[in-house]
Amino acid sequence: MSLLEQIKKQRTKLSHTETMVKTADGKIVCENFVGNTFTAEQLTASHAGYVVDLKPDLQVAKITENLFLGSQDVALDQNLLFLNNITHVISLGIPVTQFPNIGYTYVNVLDLPEFDIRSVFDEVFKVINEVVDKKGKVFVHCNAGVSRSASVVIGYLMATLRLGFDKAYEMVKAQRSCIRPNEGFVRQLKEYEKLINIEGE
Repeated sequence: MSLLEQIKKQRTKLSHTETMVKTADGKIVCENFVGNTFTAEQLTASHAGYVVDLKPDLQVAKITENLFLGSQDVALDQNLLFLNNITHVISLGIPVTQFPNIGYTYVNVLDLPEFDIRSVFDEVFKVINEVVDKKGKVFVHCNAGVSRSASVVIGYLMATLRLGFDKAYEMVKAQRSCIRPNEGFVRQLKEYEKLINIEGE
């Protein structure tokens, strides 16, 4: 008897097995093996492979007297913008509904470590400065207000207040504790510190 025939013979003696498999995209599949028959049945509809927090993030983090940071949820809440006297909204990578009597600027930014976050600094800083010069208040956001917008605001503080990365980061984190710029943005901001000749704190 060949080895292959021996394997096939032994395979028929295997007991029935049932395995629950969760795929990367959140599907749960029941895999069955009986004798020589294999079946796979999806038990649940596809959903995110992680816990989704559906609660809106309505924190309007006041970074300076005229500069605010947060998530897109704030940008979509007209009353919240009004209550905080926001006169301009800067959207980084996330277009939002535009309300009357508020200025809007959209800048395409990807939350990827390889994206050159410093490439948008000049454009965004110019808008912020124009709003501040007019005594307005600007709200900067991305999707979650954690990486893209936080990185740009940190860069703005570094440039305008002449702060090192660590000091600017802590200043923003003190007002919005959930910030977490991706590793590529952190590296670029530290390089930016050297580029504008600020001694690290």
